[in-house]
Amino acid sequence: MDIDFPEPFLPLLKPYRYKMMHGGRAGMKSWSVTTALLVKGLEKKIRVLCTREIQHTIRDSVHYLLKRLIDKYNIKQYDVKRESIVNTVNGSEFIFKGLHSNVQEIKSMERINYCWIEEAQSVSRESLDLIIPTIREEGSEIWATFNRYAENDPIYETFCRNPTPDTVIINTNYWDNPFFTEVLKKEMLKCKAENYDLYLHIWEGQPKNQADMAVLKRSDVSKAMERTIEPIGVIEVGVDVARFGDDRTVMYKRHGLKVLDYRVYKKIPVDKTVAHAIEFINQDKTIAIKVDDTGVGGGVTDMLAAGGYNVIPVNFGGTPNDHHKYDMVASEMWFDFAESIDKMDLIDDSELKAELTGRLWDVNKKGQRCIESKKRYKDRAGKSPDLADALLLCFYTPKKREVNVRFI
Repeated sequence: MDIDFPEPFLPLLKPYRYKMMHGGRAGMKSWSVTTALLVKGLEKKIRVLCTREIQHTIRDSVHYLLKRLIDKYNIKQYDVKRESIVNTVNGSEFIFKGLHSNVQEIKSMERINYCWIEEAQSVSRESLDLIIPTIREEGSEIWATFNRYAENDPIYETFCRNPTPDTVIINTNYWDNPFFTEVLKKEMLKCKAENYDLYLHIWEGQPKNQADMAVLKRSDVSKAMERTIEPIGVIEVGVDVARFGDDRTVMYKRHGLKVLDYRVYKKIPVDKTVAHAIEFINQDKTIAIKVDDTGVGGGVTDMLAAGGYNVIPVNFGGTPNDHHKYDMVASEMWFDFAESIDKMDLIDDSELKAELTGRLWDVNKKGQRCIESKKRYKDRAGKSPDLADALLLCFYTPKKREVNVRFI
């Protein structure tokens, strides 16, 4: 057989315990999984459980998709039965069961080599706790295809937030699809023009229900990452210095409202941070370097100042320019950034996008707007928002403190 198989999905042909495939419409996820499993079922005898959270009838399953490709490639070895598909030569078998209504039956299943969870964004935490230990055959694998619905979908939180070495993650969208049709393209462009937030969910696979109390809208960040502007104005740098073991030291450089470049470092000492910052500005002492001055960042500030560089210390927990509106500098940084993002040109980076759109805010008893603590964010997201902090530092303009002299 001659089969066209998309390059992004080649990891499906290699051994991984967990294979997670997510993205938007026309990202070739289900088609690629179907093809790969049919081929594996020809090579040797396997048992495949095709499942989803709710499956009332066989029509709710991937049975029809498997049948379509069997017919397309004229694979005569497969006998398509009403509720199963069997390879009549080597005994490979495809079984279709819903997780929610077949708990005991699935728990007792033996010799499952592959478990494919379709529409996995809908799978509950309880169902995952059921299926993971059930697929226990030596060398068995769990595959999932999904379009993320919420930021905290159990499937994404379990396998993709902090993936293990035996996990492969494949993220594809329509632009990865060499077979993307004109009909689908027109549908995509219409959705993009009429409802950008809906477009991001359907066609780019981004979570739909972003928290109402997020400082930055996902659509605004996405547009800023698509925008191209001319670099006009001053060049400035923001440096967020790592304070804990897993945190990263991050530097961003902008020219006016256009981000030019960034650097990420792990576990480097203060003197190395200073050296990298100096290299980042090409030793130009006129460029403003804004440094998170709390904790070990104070040492970076001191060393840059001693070298005659234009360093500006910023204390995230300090008094903001507008102390009536914000509780501290960090909150003001976020909202100042949000007010100008519709004019910015940001580097397209999925990790940065997640950090920028994931920070929540509230109003305190004084009526001040305040962002959630870094600890709370880190507990939710599993890591520190180092990229976002450095970028916001790069754009923030701290108030120049006036010195009042009183004669006595």
